[in-house]
Amino acid sequence: MFTTTEAGAFIVFYSFIIGRYVYKALDNAALWQVLKETIRDIGVVMLLIMSAAILGHITILDQIPQQLAETILQITENPYGILFLLLAFIMVAGMLFDGSVIILLLTPILLPIAIDAGFDPIHFGLIFVVLTLLGANTPPVGICMYTVCGILDCSSVAFVKASIPYLIAFLLFVLMLVFFPSITLFLPQVLM
Repeated sequence: MFTTTEAGAFIVFYSFIIGRYVYKALDNAALWQVLKETIRDIGVVMLLIMSAAILGHITILDQIPQQLAETILQITENPYGILFLLLAFIMVAGMLFDGSVIILLLTPILLPIAIDAGFDPIHFGLIFVVLTLLGANTPPVGICMYTVCGILDCSSVAFVKASIPYLIAFLLFVLMLVFFPSITLFLPQVLM
């Protein structure tokens, strides 16, 4: 019935109606407090997204991704060596930039390198997105990390300490995707 964004807006509207008129727990003072906290949380996230966008434009102007692609090809010609260098770069980029910025900037540069190395574009794309999400949960700019820390009112150090087992599981999952491409390619092969 809804897109994800529309569902979020509907849930906010529904919660407002239930909290205000059914449970009568959302009086004007509570509503004002909720609005202040929401604006603060959105402000933090938007500041991070704006900073990532500025850094993204700087990297385009300096042609850093193109130089990196040339450097990767000079280091090794082993397909898995190229893939692991690309994935290491994506992971570091995920720690510094917003996911949409990374996908928009790096896909046209890194995907041809991965295809030339012999990797399926669907396989590489899925690993790319998973690593981008991993980067969003790690310092120094992890947008998801700072969003959660802002909502839960906890420090980023506490978040990182608590998330170490999950990050290890995430990395193991990425390694499984790399070494067993049939995990990602099974369904596309069946459907196509």
